[in-house]
Amino acid sequence: MIVSHNHWQEIRAFCRDDEAYRRMLELLTGCLSDGSERQLTAQQTRDHYTAILHLMPDRVFRVNRNGDGLDFKGTQEDTENGIRREDVVGTNLRECLPPDIAEAILNAIARTLETGTLQTFEYQLTNTWGPNEELRDYEVRLVVCGEDEVLAIERDITERKHAERKLEESATRQAELYQQLQTLNASLERLVEERTAQLQQKMVELQELSDLKDEFLHAVSHDLRTPMMGMRLVLQNLQKKVEDPIAVSHSVLERMVQSLDRQLAMIRSLLDAQSSDVRGISLTYESLNLGELVTAIVEDLAPLLSQNQATLSNHISSHLPPALVDPAQIRRVLENLLTNALQHNPPGLHLTLTAQTDGDFIRFCVQDNGIGMAQEECDSLFDRYVRGARARRAVGVGLGLYLCKQIIMAHGGEIGVTSAPGKGATFWFTLPQG
Repeated sequence: MIVSHNHWQEIRAFCRDDEAYRRMLELLTGCLSDGSERQLTAQQTRDHYTAILHLMPDRVFRVNRNGDGLDFKGTQEDTENGIRREDVVGTNLRECLPPDIAEAILNAIARTLETGTLQTFEYQLTNTWGPNEELRDYEVRLVVCGEDEVLAIERDITERKHAERKLEESATRQAELYQQLQTLNASLERLVEERTAQLQQKMVELQELSDLKDEFLHAVSHDLRTPMMGMRLVLQNLQKKVEDPIAVSHSVLERMVQSLDRQLAMIRSLLDAQSSDVRGISLTYESLNLGELVTAIVEDLAPLLSQNQATLSNHISSHLPPALVDPAQIRRVLENLLTNALQHNPPGLHLTLTAQTDGDFIRFCVQDNGIGMAQEECDSLFDRYVRGARARRAVGVGLGLYLCKQIIMAHGGEIGVTSAPGKGATFWFTLPQG
């Protein structure tokens, strides 16, 4: 028998403990002298292998190249289950194992004999000799033990495989959890970015509102202070006169009344805007011929048109379908649109009024040939406290068009404007038919 260094290592791995390995070394080294290898007699080989078999805790077979069983040492479990040496010796692997497993082991035996190196083979086999049939995992290690003979050391590795599968499942689960964590982390980062962007947008909006508030307060103070300073100067001049009573011309009184009317109108607009935001626009509906209403409004505004050297063409027919509206509020809308055009354009303006049915609605247009405005102004013109850049001839807090929008929306309609610089403007609004 030839015992190489590699064989020592493999045999050591299968001994129960250090004492078993020591006893095995004594048996094997009894076959060697002066550090050189020598061939044992056939009887000595059998005796030593028998001793080696009984030192191993695993099931051990000695088989030849063809797979014939030459010797067998079973485990304690084999003894309990009635598996005897006589049942294995003389039996071929093909007779006791499934064909695919038997063929794989025979190929491994051939490689072991050809290379002289350890061959390891794992397989699964259903345990049919125990109390319960179950699929078990086995590992077979093959080492050369003689001419055309190998030792097949079989170990039940079911528990180890089970632990490995558990470990693999745990690793897989950990990888999945890590991936989920990465996904959650990425989602959280996106959420933080979105919230940060939203907060930044809110900060911008708050700053814009703060700027708008400052502009609004400046406009209010200017619009209230200017006429009051004018009246103060008039009253101071009158105070300087020595006669008593003091004579005041009708023109002075008229200017003072107009100034007070403008202040009262502005205060009323502020209150109306606040009221519409808190309680909404209050409407008193009537079925009304809007053509007749427009004609009356045009007649009432004739002095204002004359004062601004403006002309107006009314193309609204008196035969329009009736509409269910609040006459006072619609009058307010039309008056605001017409006075807005006069205030924000130079003298000599021409206005055109038209109306036509549009499905279930009536669409009104107030068109002028004034200075016009950019699209950016058009988009924000109906917002609260916005004053157009074309407001050269008048100052105000910009509530008129905002209230127009509130009134039209309360009626269930829409309002807007189309314009371009130098091409005039067309204000339009829709009202549902009654």
